[in-house]
Amino acid sequence: MNTKKLWGVIDSLRSSIPSSDYITIISSIALVQFHNPNTIQTLLQSGNNTPSDFYAATQEAADALHLHLPTLLDRLNRSLKLMTNPVLQNFQFYTLEIFKNLTPSEFLESYFHSTENSIGKIGGEHLTPSSINELALKIIEVQKEETFLDPTCGFGNAIVSVLTTNPNQKIFGQEIYSLAGEIAQIRVILAGATKTTIKIGDVLRDPKYVEDGSLQKFDVVYSDAPIGMKSISEEIYETDPYNRFMFGSVPKSRADWAFVSNGINSLKENGRGIFIVPLGALFRGGKEQTIRERVIELDLFEAVIKLSSGLLPTTSIPIAMLIINKNKRNNRKNKIMMINAEDYVSDSKQKNLTNKDISAILDLFNNDSEIPGKSKLINKDEIIEGSLTVERYVKEKQMITDQELGDVIVDIDKLNSLETVEIQKIATVNRGVNLPSKHDKGEISYRIIKISDVVAGEIDFTKLDQSNIPENTKIDNYLVQNGDLLISTRGENIKTAVIKEDIKNILVSQNFVLIRVNDSINVDWLKFYLDSPIGQVQLKQKMKGETVLSLSPTAIKELKIPFIDKYLQDEIMQSYNYKKEQVRIQIVSLQEELAKDKLQAIFKMGLEGTLELLNHK
Repeated sequence: MNTKKLWGVIDSLRSSIPSSDYITIISSIALVQFHNPNTIQTLLQSGNNTPSDFYAATQEAADALHLHLPTLLDRLNRSLKLMTNPVLQNFQFYTLEIFKNLTPSEFLESYFHSTENSIGKIGGEHLTPSSINELALKIIEVQKEETFLDPTCGFGNAIVSVLTTNPNQKIFGQEIYSLAGEIAQIRVILAGATKTTIKIGDVLRDPKYVEDGSLQKFDVVYSDAPIGMKSISEEIYETDPYNRFMFGSVPKSRADWAFVSNGINSLKENGRGIFIVPLGALFRGGKEQTIRERVIELDLFEAVIKLSSGLLPTTSIPIAMLIINKNKRNNRKNKIMMINAEDYVSDSKQKNLTNKDISAILDLFNNDSEIPGKSKLINKDEIIEGSLTVERYVKEKQMITDQELGDVIVDIDKLNSLETVEIQKIATVNRGVNLPSKHDKGEISYRIIKISDVVAGEIDFTKLDQSNIPENTKIDNYLVQNGDLLISTRGENIKTAVIKEDIKNILVSQNFVLIRVNDSINVDWLKFYLDSPIGQVQLKQKMKGETVLSLSPTAIKELKIPFIDKYLQDEIMQSYNYKKEQVRIQIVSLQEELAKDKLQAIFKMGLEGTLELLNHK
């Protein structure tokens, strides 16, 4: 389609109705044209074409095509009341010109494709980007005779993609948000679908694909549920008549695994499913860990694919694809293909997967061999604590830049083959104190060490801020003392510092972990190790988070460090610190010598009397 003409259509609506309503009127005029190609021309020829006439034409088209569109018609009525006759007529003239070369379906699909990157303004949480759909559908390979379910279909992007190949595909879609679901109904009708059904409703509470009291089962399920949606009540999990939540209930704050469980239990005996989830769904503990462990035990996961952040139009949260297969080929049984595809992404403001990226990811999925840093086929028994975090299993030699050593390659596998000890075996580890957001009565003031107070491993205790802490706070775990090691836990730039002074009544903030070592460890040696390229790679591998990366106290407790004798630790640090001090002295001496040479050069220029040195030594 001529993009210029499409933007002409959109431009004709500007300043008349909110941009969020463009999709409503564009879907409506496509529906009207599909129902009767002469309607728009007839309205314009009447010479008295009003918004109410166009509304009536849209309602007539919906009724004739047996479409129930209450939300769309209500939104359309609201938009038309804002439009003058000239604006509406100009819009109709533009579309009439376009319909000379495009079908109504092609026109509507062009609108979705052209506005995909900015679709957040009209409900981007209900639209999966085309490149993600393309990857998912190529992985799942829907066959013409198979049934297809999208229980969170949004505007119907995935369904329309399947219909493009086969309009006769037997498809069921359900969507909780009525406007998105009604527009999906229009799109599938315009696409020529003959066996596609779209229903409105909350699939977790009330799945609409029920027949004679039983849940219909499908060959293929594809679901991209809204990220961050809260869960349903515990009672529904326990009383679900279709036994969809056999793996367990999910936490109230996250419904990710409720949608996955619903999808898995909507599959036929040999069915396949693919689910888009935020990365947090791969590693969060509690109820979600239990669900993951049970799905793993039943050998339902075929692959986990980590994708780049920024692929979704409304959030920068990185996502993953979970591929479920109830009928794996023999060499995939009791195994899971782990794929790290976060580097496959276009370099643009709105990221997407290029054709080259999609082909590369498909190759990784179909290839059973290990590719360092990209993919690995692992036994399901190798899964650690139900964690599906790809980086735990797909490893490569890590490169990191060290201030003194430059670029360094770190081989974590070789480190793990050495004798090591977990930090929790040689130290106590505590998180810092949560600082209150407001100051109330009944609080005691303390000086607090924050991340910004640590500069080059040093802390200036004279510049610490005061903060009020409730009197009933058990502060013993948060009070720092001489010999404590602090590690920052928030953000990619990890800071460390050792307390070198006898101080009192100073607390460490919640963005630190406080390590207090036993007599078998030289705390300076431990800091030195954690600051080394090896320690930094280990710490970064343990960082988690959907938006901001962070280290948990548990992750630090489980961090494995080399197990060497305390005498050797002391010897290493004594030798290194001595040489470090000698280098510092030489640097200072050379800087002083350079300053003298600079001063002499200025004097030789005849400028001796033009400057006064205030701090010259």
